Amino acid sequence: MSDKEMIDQIRDLILRRALVPGQPIRQAEIAERLNVSRSPIREALQGLEAEGLVTYQRNRGYVVTRLSAGLLQQAYRMRELLETELLQNIKWPDPEELSRLGDLQKKLIDARDSVNNLVRLNREFHFAIFALAQMSLFDEEVGRLWRLTEPYRAVYLVSETTREEIIREHELILECLSQRDRDLLLILTAQHRKKSEVYLIKFLEEELSMFEPAGALI
Repeated sequence: MSDKEMIDQIRDLILRRALVPGQPIRQAEIAERLNVSRSPIREALQGLEAEGLVTYQRNRGYVVTRLSAGLLQQAYRMRELLETELLQNIKWPDPEELSRLGDLQKKLIDARDSVNNLVRLNREFHFAIFALAQMSLFDEEVGRLWRLTEPYRAVYLVSETTREEIIREHELILECLSQRDRDLLLILTAQHRKKSEVYLIKFLEEELSMFEPAGALI
């Protein structure tokens, strides 16, 4: 298993909440689960620490990063600034690129009952749009912010109502891209992003206990 695959495997455990925010990461258990030695696990955790998904704590080792409401707000504010710059600089998609975005939307609709697939496809949809700006440094930093907050956004996608809203809003975004309406695109994407922020801030403030460590991996 490559280093990237190892990082992806552990990231997936965090996304699926097999490892939840605040939970200590028991390297021996993960190594057994993934059928690897502990050495690549340590290296993968160092990579995830650079992304901000895990944190090293003295006398506890690595734990899944738990964001406060304040830190989550900072992450969303940074996303707002960077994503707005990307969207202001995208070149309009050609028919082939629009078709690819449409295909991602269809897959997202088909995957509405799988939170893991929804998270992945939602990310692919938005980053296919960001890529139209051809601003790689902005892309990389936005990607880091998305990865940092993905365990929380997965909670947002649990709601069937939320999933249906996201699908409808993506349709409107696709229409903006097709019509080349940049002003409306910026408005819709800002609203789209703000909805998840408001939901998650409320979740962290009122229901933080839902993120209490569940104990060892099973």
